[in-house]
Amino acid sequence: MKRQPDPIKLLLGEGPTFSLDRKTTALLVVDLNVNDAHPDGAVARLARRRGVFDLFTSYYERIHDVVVPNVQKLLAAAREAGLTIIYLTTVSPVPIGGGSTTESDEIDSAACIPVAGLESTDAQVLDEIAPRNDDLLVTKQTSGAFNSSMLDQVLRNLGIKVLVVVGVATHRCVELTVRDAADRGYGILVVADACADFTETLHEDALNRMDDGSRTEIGTTAEVLRRLSHLARTGDVTGDWEGFRAGPSSKEGSNGST
Repeated sequence: MKRQPDPIKLLLGEGPTFSLDRKTTALLVVDLNVNDAHPDGAVARLARRRGVFDLFTSYYERIHDVVVPNVQKLLAAAREAGLTIIYLTTVSPVPIGGGSTTESDEIDSAACIPVAGLESTDAQVLDEIAPRNDDLLVTKQTSGAFNSSMLDQVLRNLGIKVLVVVGVATHRCVELTVRDAADRGYGILVVADACADFTETLHEDALNRMDDGSRTEIGTTAEVLRRLSHLARTGDVTGDWEGFRAGPSSKEGSNGST
C-alpha cells in the first residue's frame, strides 16, 4: 500500500528551526547496553533458545557496523562541544522472577522481553561507548524513559531544552521516549543512522511517525557532526540550522503534540 502523507505534518509545515547550545542541549543514548544491543545479551540468548536468532542477525550487525561507530563519533563531538551526555538503560530494580538482580534470562511480565537485573552484566552500557566519569546514567523500568525514571527532573535541573537522541530500538524505547519528551516541551533531534530496530521496516516506520512536523526532526550523523563541530570551534548558537527545529524554548513544559 502506498504511504499516505500525514495531514498534520502538511498543515504544520516545516515549523520553527532551532540551534544546538552547549548549555541547553544533551546527547541522549537510549538502551545501548548488553541486554538490548549485544549478540550475547539476554534478548539474544532468548532468541537462540527459541530458535529464532536468525531473525535478529541484521539488527545486531547494524548496531555493530553502523550505530556504534556513529555514536562513538557523536560522543566525541558532543564532548568537544561541551554538551551534557546522558545514558539510559532499562533495568529491573527488584529480583526478576523471584531470582537475583544479577540475572536477566527471566522474562519480565510487563515488558514481555528479558529486562536486565540492576547489577547484571546485561545492564552495562556497551564497552565501545561506555560512559565517562562526568557523564550521567539514568535507569528506567519502562520503554519510555519519562514514565519510570528521574529523567525529566534531571533535564529540568540542568536547563536542558533540546535532546539529540540515539539508540535502540527505534520503534520501542527510542520512539516512546521521544514522544514523551515532545509532550513535555523538549525539542528533539533523532539521529536516524545512530538508531537501530529489529527490521528495517520497523525502523523506517518509527522514523516517519516521529517526524511529525512539530517538535521532532530526523537527521543524520554527518549533519549533526557538522553542527557540533561548528559549536566547538565558535561557540555560536545563534544561527538557524536548516532542517532541524523545535518549538519555542521559552515555554517549558508546554504540550507540543496535537
